[in-house]
Amino acid sequence: MEEEQLIETKKSSSGGDTKILLIVLAVLIVFCAYFFGYRNLTAMNDKLDSEIKALNTRYSNLKIMEANVDQYEADTVTYNSSFDNIVAQYDTGYSQEHSIMFINDMEKTNETWVSNASLGDSNDVYTFGQITSTNPYGSGGTVYTSDYKGYQTVLGLTYRCTYEDFKKLLDYINNYDYKCTIESLSAAYEAGSGLVMGNITLDTFAITGEDRPFDNETINGVTQGTENIFLSEYSTDGSGSDSAGNNIITDYDLYLTLQSSTSNVGALTIGLRNDASGVSVIKNADNTVKDVTIKFTGTVGSYCVSYEIDGVTFPEEEYEAGALFEPGDILSILVPSSSRTDDDDLSGANVTLINESDMQLQVKVTNDDPENPRFVLEKSEGDVVVY
Repeated sequence: MEEEQLIETKKSSSGGDTKILLIVLAVLIVFCAYFFGYRNLTAMNDKLDSEIKALNTRYSNLKIMEANVDQYEADTVTYNSSFDNIVAQYDTGYSQEHSIMFINDMEKTNETWVSNASLGDSNDVYTFGQITSTNPYGSGGTVYTSDYKGYQTVLGLTYRCTYEDFKKLLDYINNYDYKCTIESLSAAYEAGSGLVMGNITLDTFAITGEDRPFDNETINGVTQGTENIFLSEYSTDGSGSDSAGNNIITDYDLYLTLQSSTSNVGALTIGLRNDASGVSVIKNADNTVKDVTIKFTGTVGSYCVSYEIDGVTFPEEEYEAGALFEPGDILSILVPSSSRTDDDDLSGANVTLINESDMQLQVKVTNDDPENPRFVLEKSEGDVVVY
C-alpha cells in the first residue's frame, strides 16, 4: 500500500515538472519570437516608413519644381547675365606696367601731378566656387566649380592739382572702367596757389580665369625721355620751378608778365613777342587776381592765337577765329613773375590754357612768389606742359 502511494507521488511530481518545462519553453519561444522577429520587423517597418516619408516629401518638392521649370530656366539666364555683368566690371589681371599706365592716364585726364607713387604686389583675396551648398539633397558640396580668382592691388599716390581738377580726379577714380576704390584720402588746400595736395591709397581689383585672358604685352605709344622725371608732363606743381624749360626764356612766342600793381609796367601785361606795333598788347593795373584765357589753334603753316583779360580781347574782332602768327621751333609762353612786396600785394592771374594746335604748348614761369604764387593754372586743355 505504501509502495503504491509512493509510485503515485512520483508520477504526480514528474507530471508537474513536465508542465513547468513546457511553460518555460513556451515563454522562451515567445521571447525569441519577439526579440528576433517582431522587434526587427518593427524596426524595419519604421525605417521603411521614414524612407517613404522622405521620398514622398522629395516627390512633392520635385513636382513643384517641375511645375516651375520654365521660371527656373528664365531666372538662370537672368542670374548668369547679372553675374557676367558684375565680373565684366573687374579687370582681367594687373601688373606694374598697367599700374604705371593707370597713373599716367589719371594724370593726363585730370591734369593732376602725381609726384610720388608706390606700387604694391597683387594679392589673391578671393577664390570662387567655395560656397557650401544649402540644398538638402546636395549637403556638404559646393554651389559650383570655377577657376576664377580675385586679386587686389594697392597703389599709394601723392598728388597735387587745382580744386576743379581734384573733383575730376575723384570722379575719375569712382567711375573708372574697372573696379577701383579709395581706401584712404588726405587733402589740404593751399589758398595762395589755389592747389589741393595730399595722399590717396587706391585699391584696384581684378578677376582672373581661363576664359578671361590678361593682356600683359609690352605697352606701346608711351612717351620716352624727359628733361626731369620728377616734373609732371601734364600739370604744374604751382611753385614756379626753374628746373626745366629754360630754353623758353630766350625762345618764346607769347609773354605774360605778372608784377605788383605799383610797378612801372603794371600788374599784368600780355602780348606777342615780335609785335613792334604793340597791337597785341593788353595791360591791366588792378591789384586783384584776373582771369586770363589763352587759346592756340591751327596746324603747320597756319597758327592762330587769341587771349582775354577782364573782358578785353585780342584780336578785338573775330576773337573766336584768333590772329595769325608764326611760332618758333616750339610753341611757348614765357611768364616773368615776381615775389609779392607785402600782404597788400594781391595781383595775379588764374590762367586757362587751351591748345587745339598740332604742337605741344610749353609754358615757363620764372621768379614767382614761392609762398603765394601770382601764376595759378586754373585749367588746361590739350597738350600743355608748364614748368
